[in-house]
Amino acid sequence: MRASQELTPRLFAATVVLISMCLAPAAVHAQDYRESIDGSWKLSASDDPGFAASDFDDSSWRSVQIPGNIAREKVTPEKIVWLRKTMPLAVSEQNVALLLSAVYDADEIYLNGVLIGKTGNLNSEANQYGRPRIYPIPANLIVNGDNTLAIRVKGSFRGEIGILGSYAEITTTQRANWLIWKKETNSLIFTFIYLISGIFFILLYFRVKEYREYLWYGIFAATFALQQFFRNDLRFSIGNSFLVFKLLEQLAYIALPSIYFYFFINLFKIKTKLFYHAYALINGLTAAAVIVTMRPVMWDKIISIWFFINLPFFAFYLYYTIQKAVKQKDRDAIIISAGTAVMTAATVQFFGVERGFIGGRSFFNTGVLIFNLAIAVALIYRLIQLQKDVEGRQNQLNTVNELRDRVFGYLNTLVRKPADLIAMHCKAVFSPSATQESKENTMKELEIEVDQLQNNLDDILELSRLEVITQPEYVETVNFNDFITAVIPQQSITCYIKVNPAIELNTSLELVNSMVIRLIDFPGFKEFKHIDLIITSDLNQNIHFRFLLYHDDFRQTRKLYELLTSLHPDKGSLWVKWAIVREIIRILSGHMNINIINKKFLRIDITLAARLPEKHTEKRRGERIQIRYVPPADLEGQSGEGLPVQSSPVHYEKLPELSSRMTIGDFIQYLRIRLRRKK
Repeated sequence: MRASQELTPRLFAATVVLISMCLAPAAVHAQDYRESIDGSWKLSASDDPGFAASDFDDSSWRSVQIPGNIAREKVTPEKIVWLRKTMPLAVSEQNVALLLSAVYDADEIYLNGVLIGKTGNLNSEANQYGRPRIYPIPANLIVNGDNTLAIRVKGSFRGEIGILGSYAEITTTQRANWLIWKKETNSLIFTFIYLISGIFFILLYFRVKEYREYLWYGIFAATFALQQFFRNDLRFSIGNSFLVFKLLEQLAYIALPSIYFYFFINLFKIKTKLFYHAYALINGLTAAAVIVTMRPVMWDKIISIWFFINLPFFAFYLYYTIQKAVKQKDRDAIIISAGTAVMTAATVQFFGVERGFIGGRSFFNTGVLIFNLAIAVALIYRLIQLQKDVEGRQNQLNTVNELRDRVFGYLNTLVRKPADLIAMHCKAVFSPSATQESKENTMKELEIEVDQLQNNLDDILELSRLEVITQPEYVETVNFNDFITAVIPQQSITCYIKVNPAIELNTSLELVNSMVIRLIDFPGFKEFKHIDLIITSDLNQNIHFRFLLYHDDFRQTRKLYELLTSLHPDKGSLWVKWAIVREIIRILSGHMNINIINKKFLRIDITLAARLPEKHTEKRRGERIQIRYVPPADLEGQSGEGLPVQSSPVHYEKLPELSSRMTIGDFIQYLRIRLRRKK
């Protein structure tokens, strides 16, 4: 806690310093000299050294927008063109410089007829293309009033000629350097984010090797980060080999589609075929061609052809993910399809801008960001699902361990005594002094104890199984009246049913059946003279079971009450049987209350949730049905009035024996036979 308290001020201080560093340059450069030179310029496709003169008349030249790609003006590659602009400037006492964003590709800059800087060789092929320019301007060169800026430029690429990017201005040298640093640093931040995410997913793959898509996306993100770094102007802080960096940039760019292809087929578990690897081979041959030629102009032509080869694969990604998203509602497909659509549109737009087919700025970086976010979200969702699966398996393991502990606990409490009796009887049988008659009697007692032990073991296993269940495994809907009349043995208990005839149970019928049978057959009830069951429904669509038991001896009533309300298994086998009933009610989300009335009556109330069908009208909502079952002992001395009379023999399908251990299939068959008999 103390370390956390000490760390918090440090983090706060570091945050303040970082914010100050970001805001301070803006404050420092807010009053710096700045003259924008973007807008309308004059363009000539001819080459004449006299175009640099400040008094040259360029009124007949055509107008173009700078910054902008003048390749759209039908300018031929490998041909020198001139750009001129006359604008009013003010003399400044600060050190000023001309700042231009990416220039394609060689240039010479003249201010008022004086050469202030040049980059590349106008007589050779592309070199230093796409880089920003900062040319310091001598202090006495700017005059108050009109100044003429002339740029002699040659573009080697068919689609990119001139001054591209976002800015062209005359400003202080300090501010010009800061603007470039800021732009490249912002780009570098995203580059590191991609690199870190790639490393994260690669490391994650080594934790879950069955998910190979993590590995391929990690490689994809890391490769894209390297490709972006080789484009960043800060790369020259570690080396000054322009051509080598451009080669590495192109190779990383060519590798990306193949890496993404393998990521895609692993993500959606698409079975790979031999011809799938031909795609990687095509990209490999493209990379080899780039290495062999070692000429940026040839690279441009090779990449143009290679780009169109990749378009069918992007179309396949879109088609597959959209189809999977629509038909299967697949979450990963929905997310990936959205990201792929944005990435495809951004890539096509970027290609059009780079080749001069489309005007304006490229949104490629934004599209890449959205694309990577979409993939990351899909993979993180998959990781969350994996974590849930692991937790589920862990919970299952914990459930098994808990079940084992419960079983052994009950065995220790409830089986030890019968086991000791069985051992004692076995010793008596094999005793030399035992007579034949005593052996026969002991064997009979031994059989009884073994049967009791088997019953105890069955009940213990059932109780242990129920205790680790949180909700019913199978849920079915059935009319409650039909269900209960089929379940309750008509000759063993007095039962009154007064429920809405349309009310339904929507729960585990197997558990409800087991509960009712176990209650009616509970051995502890056999000593009571009168057992009545009243079943009713209320306006809240609940089913109420009320058992009323009467015994002449209030001590027997109290003894049973203590057994039913005890939570300790040392009460014996009857406690286990009742605990099974209690657990069934818990799983069914029911409630049970047990009370003694007038010392001799024991009341057991059980409530279960039910429901009415939607089509049930308000008129029938208040209806009740009343049925009374009378055990055989109560029929003596009564007339036959009200009892079912059959005029001829009726042959019924054999009714299976109703048991609390019936399977769902057996129980459903039992219900069908009972319902057919009713009809």
